Amino acid sequence: MTQEMLCPDCGAQIPQEAFDGRPEYECAQCGARLDMSVDAPAPPELPTTPLVADDGAAPQGQGEQQRQRRKLQCPDCGAPVSRNDRYCPACDYRLADDEDDYDTDGRGYPIEIGSVFNQSWELFQEQGGIIVGVTLLSGFINVLASIPEAVCKDIGQRNHDEVLLLAGFGCQIVRMLFSVWLSVGYTRFILNVIKGRRAEVSDLFSGADLYAPALWNSFVFGLAVVFGMLACVIPGIFLSMAMWPFLYVLIEHPECTGLEPLSRAWRLTDGNRLTVFALGLLAFLINLLGMLALLVGLLVTTPFTTLMFAVAYYHMTGREVGARSRRRYDDAYGDDDKEYDG
Repeated sequence: MTQEMLCPDCGAQIPQEAFDGRPEYECAQCGARLDMSVDAPAPPELPTTPLVADDGAAPQGQGEQQRQRRKLQCPDCGAPVSRNDRYCPACDYRLADDEDDYDTDGRGYPIEIGSVFNQSWELFQEQGGIIVGVTLLSGFINVLASIPEAVCKDIGQRNHDEVLLLAGFGCQIVRMLFSVWLSVGYTRFILNVIKGRRAEVSDLFSGADLYAPALWNSFVFGLAVVFGMLACVIPGIFLSMAMWPFLYVLIEHPECTGLEPLSRAWRLTDGNRLTVFALGLLAFLINLLGMLALLVGLLVTTPFTTLMFAVAYYHMTGREVGARSRRRYDDAYGDDDKEYDG
């Protein structure tokens, strides 16, 4: 008799041929690499009886087992979850329970700088090559996009040519519009890295689908920060700390409309803004060390500090890098107090 399984990362069904003795299987839906060895914990089984709605009664004859299989949804991604799940099997969202009911109105979980730094460093050691490479490529493309603007403005100022100065201003607008598209792709790439999904260079150029909402929210965010900076600097710093993860929110919640990504980011950072400010100071010091190393160190410190903020966002949403591996260990050995070092 065949047995149907789900990918623990995205919830996609694993085909039967994946159980033919191969040591590893790559999910066709999300690219997660699953350990298929004999002693590895099996992915969760599909329920053998249908789920029922919360407000519906179980059919007669199904018994207590059927009544317990109520239809629940992850508050983050909407995927079906069971009452016993501590994490969403599709997106790794930490589900609130009696011992961990921090908040349900979009306010983020508390984050710790030490935990953010350590998990960022572990991830950077594993995938630092592609992170540095894509970050350098993004920076190189932005530099290329700024060349027409710089040339027009330089020649226009030296020759007092208003047409060239106007052309330089137009090139600046185009560059800013282009940078939003590139930022969406880069943010999507970083999210794929920390989720353990297949992160590729092509992710950098995948921002077209969310360009319009990203542009609108980026414009409002930039405008708010600029006016805040003009008002004695401190309000600008506060606003940047309060709404910086709006692109992450937009990519994970593409159904957002209007300024909802900014409002969700505002709620998400509530209670963490001082910690985020401290994280920003730490990132500044790390990049300062990179500058002292003849600027070459920035090639490493810049992508690493970017990764730190992505991990911080991930923690605020109730997830941790590598949570799936720790859950597998807990499911296999039933001891949450042991450390996973596989």
